[in-house]
Amino acid sequence: MSESPLIQFYRGDGTDHAGRRLDEILAWPNGRLEAVHDYIQWLFPLQAPSRFNPLAPILTLEDMTAFRQVGPCHNNFLRAFQRMLCFYGLKYDGEDPEDIYVESSLIFELRSRVWLTSGNHNYLRISRILTSATLLGFQPFTLGLFNYLDRLYRQAGGRIGSETYTHWRRAAGR
Repeated sequence: MSESPLIQFYRGDGTDHAGRRLDEILAWPNGRLEAVHDYIQWLFPLQAPSRFNPLAPILTLEDMTAFRQVGPCHNNFLRAFQRMLCFYGLKYDGEDPEDIYVESSLIFELRSRVWLTSGNHNYLRISRILTSATLLGFQPFTLGLFNYLDRLYRQAGGRIGSETYTHWRRAAGR
């Protein structure tokens, strides 16, 4: 059986539907990550088709197995997760891979102006990240991010709606 396009993309020898490589996307500046909307489905695949990007991969059991084994897909997923945290002005303590603590980075105040607004499309991206990380076996990362978002929700003064928070909680299995 041949490898899926998603595995080829994550392994670094394939491209997404637009001919872009993983390393290229991860090197994009924050402004491009904000402006382009069809890469997130490749970085954080789900088991259901994307309503926004019909050319995005659909996660299979074989794909999930590849990500759960330590190797290129596993390691590159962690790079993608870390890159998106940076995009949001966040970082994580990765000393203990079973206990991930996400917190604001030094650029949080600047970065949060882009996405921490009522009804922002990045809230959907965050839901996708939480769901994908769970499906691919990165539960400590899901939990670390959700715990941060839970604290943020309580402090954000209504900028994060209760419906968004409920999506995040479900995506994290909480």
